[in-house]
Amino acid sequence: MVLAMAVIADVVPPRDRGRYQGVIGAVFGVSSVVGLLGGFLVDNIRLGGSMSTCRSARSRWW
Repeated sequence: MVLAMAVIADVVPPRDRGRYQGVIGAVFGVSSVVGLLGGFLVDNIRLGGSMSTCRSARSRWW
């Protein structure tokens, strides 16, 4: 995060810097929430049916 802001500070003119830093901050915020939801789904949802489907498809093709 700090490196991204430093690169923006070096590359982008001061007039447009706030816009770019806002976009980077928004992406960071969204990814933080989506990451937590994804982790919850991976921990709490059983994927046995989909894994067996993938296994049978793989055995057909390989």
